Amino acid sequence: LVEGQAPGRQPLRQPRLDLLGLPLAVAQRDQVIGVADHHRGARLGHCGVLAAGTVADPGGFVQRNRTFTYVWEAREGTEGTWLYHDHGPMDPLPTFKGLFGPLVIRERGEARPDNEFFLAFHTFDPPITGLRGTYFCVNGKAYAGNTPTLEAKVGQRVAFHVYGVDNFFHTFHLHGHRWTEPDGRIVDNKTFGPAESFRFELVEDNPGRWFYHCHVFQHLHQGMNGWYLVS
Repeated sequence: LVEGQAPGRQPLRQPRLDLLGLPLAVAQRDQVIGVADHHRGARLGHCGVLAAGTVADPGGFVQRNRTFTYVWEAREGTEGTWLYHDHGPMDPLPTFKGLFGPLVIRERGEARPDNEFFLAFHTFDPPITGLRGTYFCVNGKAYAGNTPTLEAKVGQRVAFHVYGVDNFFHTFHLHGHRWTEPDGRIVDNKTFGPAESFRFELVEDNPGRWFYHCHVFQHLHQGMNGWYLVS
């Protein structure tokens, strides 16, 4: 289990991924982030360009039934949406089983969006699940109706945070919508690879029932899809 708060500041908001109940860690630039890590023989992994604190022992692992707090400084240039994940002795199995979560660094003073969504694209393979087939998942679930159903209202400023947490390249496609990349390109289908993450924002102006999914067709048809409802 992972708990996040900024030392000496208000607790961090923690919307949770469905997968393991891991929290979201959020801070603004120039804050210090503290993440208390308590799990069985594993440690937190890399978070973008943020530097981890002193390791728990020479192997860098948190021992069974022990707690260790990792500390990062949210320095200039670390703004963005990042991924944290396990690098324990059984790596990569714990990550493939869901030991990961999002970490967001905002510009100091940046206003929070009215609504935001955190979507991890990953797979559950037979060695992980014991099932016969592979499932391409969003936040630990496969197929629309099981995967997160996202909801927003017209006029809201909406942010999407998207993460790749397996060995595949994916795309994120959102029906009925386009967004502007930092370089000015207008896109509706963005490609990303293992351990890559990105975010985009839009002001919602298109009510309806919209489909979001990976556009690698095998991934789409094996579960990597969901609903976005705009009222």
